[in-house]
Amino acid sequence: VSQSRYIMSKLKQKVLFPHGQWMYSVDAGWLLGELPYNLLFIQGSGKAFMHRRLHFNLMGFMEYAVDKYISTHQEIQFNGILFNSIPGVRNLNLRELITLKALYGGLSTHRGRPYQFPTTLSVPDKPYVEVGAGITNIFKIGSIQSVWRLTDRYKPGVSPWGIVVGVRFSF
Repeated sequence: VSQSRYIMSKLKQKVLFPHGQWMYSVDAGWLLGELPYNLLFIQGSGKAFMHRRLHFNLMGFMEYAVDKYISTHQEIQFNGILFNSIPGVRNLNLRELITLKALYGGLSTHRGRPYQFPTTLSVPDKPYVEVGAGITNIFKIGSIQSVWRLTDRYKPGVSPWGIVVGVRFSF
């Protein structure tokens, strides 16, 4: 293995607007030099029942290996636009939640592979995208979300849809 270097960058921001807030992050990385697959950027979340804001909720454990990638995690939380108009539900102070998560990456053609890729690990041939819609501020700390995987839905061992719950603390 020759000497390798990597470049990584991350941008995170929370933007407030009159009807809610938009939180986003953009993450990018690039590996220079030759490395075995186990030292590449390994994308995958290890599917969990709990919602994780900056992870892909429906991506399988170690699903993708790349040497260059860009990903984004977008979340819009509304201040009860829908729920505040329903009598009785208004008092619960529920918030609407919409998410979009995407990953685009690849593997350089000159990349040497001293080891064979495991069968569960692959290189994405198109962007991975998942979207979600849900409710947050349940008892002031909980959230529940329905998540759909929009690409690579028919790979063995992956779920095209799921329900995730989460705990959120706002300070």
